[in-house]
Amino acid sequence: MNYIVYIIATGSALILSLLLKQPLLPEEPKRQSWTLSAIFPTAVLALGFTAMIAKLGYLTSSYTDYIIALAIGVITAFFSKFILEKILPRPAMPDEVSEINQPIEKLPGNPKPSEKPSESDKVSEVSKPDMSSKSQEESHE
Repeated sequence: MNYIVYIIATGSALILSLLLKQPLLPEEPKRQSWTLSAIFPTAVLALGFTAMIAKLGYLTSSYTDYIIALAIGVITAFFSKFILEKILPRPAMPDEVSEINQPIEKLPGNPKPSEKPSESDKVSEVSKPDMSSKSQEESHE
């Protein structure tokens, strides 16, 4: 009987989000899409809020549970459409950040590929003293 409450909450959230002109699925590629859709995050939030209400003990296996599930679906659809991006803004995409779009050779401190590093840029090798002969002398003593 408890699963019917989850179906009502998810179904009402899906139907209302489609009526609010949210797409059913996010745009391609789905992994890097930040488009709000009816499936994610709206239906997932409806399931989560319903589970929280059930765990808190507000669902008591009566007919009022169906009204609560319907209300959760409606609230979740409006929350997802109008409030979610104000609380959790979209991350900065690489196209929006100017430093990421610069070629590597234009970044400060990087020589151009056609230029060879000068002598001052090269790191001089420091010869280490030969420690092997010193340690051999100590071991013989």
